[in-house]
Amino acid sequence: MTIVLILLFEKVSRRLPAMFFGLLLASALTWLLTHWLDLPSLPAVSALPSALPLLSWPIPPLEVLPSLFVPCLVMTMLALAEASAISRAMATRQGIAFNGTQEVIGQGLGNLAGSFFSSYPTSGSFNRSGVNMASGAKTPMAAVIASLLLVLILAFGREFATLLPLACIAGVLWVVAWRLIERRDLRHTLGLGWSNRLACLFTMGATLFWSLEAALIGGVLLFFVVQRILGPDQKGPSKS
Repeated sequence: MTIVLILLFEKVSRRLPAMFFGLLLASALTWLLTHWLDLPSLPAVSALPSALPLLSWPIPPLEVLPSLFVPCLVMTMLALAEASAISRAMATRQGIAFNGTQEVIGQGLGNLAGSFFSSYPTSGSFNRSGVNMASGAKTPMAAVIASLLLVLILAFGREFATLLPLACIAGVLWVVAWRLIERRDLRHTLGLGWSNRLACLFTMGATLFWSLEAALIGGVLLFFVVQRILGPDQKGPSKS
């Protein structure tokens, strides 16, 4: 129902925030149907926290630092690999140059700032970036506006989050994910040779059953193992 409503709103006008209205209306219809027909409620978003995180000093005791080094190094490598892959995909889709140095600096500054509020380690998000792009976002102000809206929701509307069924949110993400598939680039990658072909197919399949991080690491390792066994692919990537 969410997917159909999004597509219908897009047909009505490109200026309408189709994903917002599709999610909102589908959630409302779901709530009405479950109550009218006395059906079990669908799993929904968990209740949001009641307050913003407090400012805190992020430096742990010195005796704890050695035990944190290896986990932090692994998380940093995974976060950078994931964020770089997402950024490169988004840059390619928008036809702009990808700046890896800028991405690393942004990730570092974001994690430094978040550490003062007890945040989780941050990285890129296909879900957020894809929804942003599909909604017509063009500048970093989209993330700033989203942050301000989140503060307002936490302050005044956090109880309404539990009315959003996970199935409706999944419908939004299905629309985004389908539009992110670059079929031409996929065909190009599959034609580059066995190491690229196997790494690509393995990562695609592993993402369905494992975490994104495990799929990325496994794909990279498989790429180098196949290259070691069979030798480098004869056909290199195109200049584009």
